Amino acid sequence: LDRLTGGAGRRWDPPGTPLLATGDLAGLWRVTEADHTHRRLVLTAEVRAPGTVTLVTEVQPRTTGCALRQTVRLDPSGLLGTAYLLADLPARATLLELTHRRLLRDLGS
Repeated sequence: LDRLTGGAGRRWDPPGTPLLATGDLAGLWRVTEADHTHRRLVLTAEVRAPGTVTLVTEVQPRTTGCALRQTVRLDPSGLLGTAYLLADLPARATLLELTHRRLLRDLGS
């Protein structure tokens, strides 16, 4: 979709390090915050969109295991961004669910 709207359709390989760091590029994401102490990762999509797309992942320790919280957000820009946000809600919910399932599968849960 990014290429269809004039974007570069970027697909960067992960940096090849055990942990992502602020400034790294992976897939279509730029790491804008990698706080390993507080277990928080903030990614910003490097795509053409009527606003900024952000994925925030936070891991919270529990007495048995941990809790994972992910938030996908579009901060719209202008009227087009607001219209896009309303039209895109179902797709974003699906993306979040698929991302969550993939993460659980990768973690072996």
